[in-house]
Amino acid sequence: MKRLAIPLILLVVIVAAWLIQSHFESRQIRGETIENFLDIRADQVERFSILSILDTLEFTKRDGRWFLAYDSAFKRADSLSLENVLEAAATIRVGQVISQNPERQSDFQVDSLTGSLVRFYAGDDQLLASVMIGKMSPDRAHTYVRKPGSDMVYLAEGLLNYAFNRERIQWLDKTLMKVDPNAIATVTFTYPDEGRAFRLIQHDSLWFVSEKPFNDSTPADSSKIVSYLAQFRHLLASDFVKATDSGLIDFDNPSLEIHFSLSDGSSQSLTFGAVGEDTPRIYCRKPDLDETLVLYKSRYDNLRREMSDFQP
Repeated sequence: MKRLAIPLILLVVIVAAWLIQSHFESRQIRGETIENFLDIRADQVERFSILSILDTLEFTKRDGRWFLAYDSAFKRADSLSLENVLEAAATIRVGQVISQNPERQSDFQVDSLTGSLVRFYAGDDQLLASVMIGKMSPDRAHTYVRKPGSDMVYLAEGLLNYAFNRERIQWLDKTLMKVDPNAIATVTFTYPDEGRAFRLIQHDSLWFVSEKPFNDSTPADSSKIVSYLAQFRHLLASDFVKATDSGLIDFDNPSLEIHFSLSDGSSQSLTFGAVGEDTPRIYCRKPDLDETLVLYKSRYDNLRREMSDFQP
């Protein structure tokens, strides 16, 4: 009986310590707040990096767009997502100090091994601020943070660890097209491998369809065309090219080219590589992009249409 008493006492002590710590942290959340913990503005940041146990990410801004260093090159990053992340960084609000004990930093995952170190730079590579982002708090509404060089651990409002701790591919921009469907004047579908093409053209808010050589046109079902064009308001790729795609990309004989003429006189186009009967990944290129993107077969099938699909 005495042998069981000692482990039971230890368990009670552990539970009591946990309850005291949780109460202490909960009390600190309600303490005074620092509105701008890092003392930066989002529009100041021209470059930032994230160093974690999993990866090292380097972001840089060029002509108003964000890029991510990727395989000895730079790929388009999701600029909207990055701007949101920077705004979150510039508005980090913290309460009172949770811990000043260096030995406890690993408990909050704000140490140099388990934490995520984020550095923010101005355009001249001047370091504006840096922060170590740790784990989520027990209340699942806060994140532990610490400034490098300081032992003080704070609770920051919001789930900053989710904002900054993403896989590399999740930071990239999958946008293929982003255009106002109402600005599209003509759409030409060309099937190079079959030697045929047809065109959709708009006149006075009504749509017409014609087959190559486009001499004659007939009324089309405008509602079907409007529904089809809606997906180009923000068309996203399904994936990025991977090492396993090597040798499968073939644009010598494209399966489909879609050309868009816009009301302002500009144009955009999408070219899809050769497609076999059992091809699950369809490769797509766009003249203004320096990379090949991937669409899954189901998404490609929704883009590939026949003339009869738009007829009444």
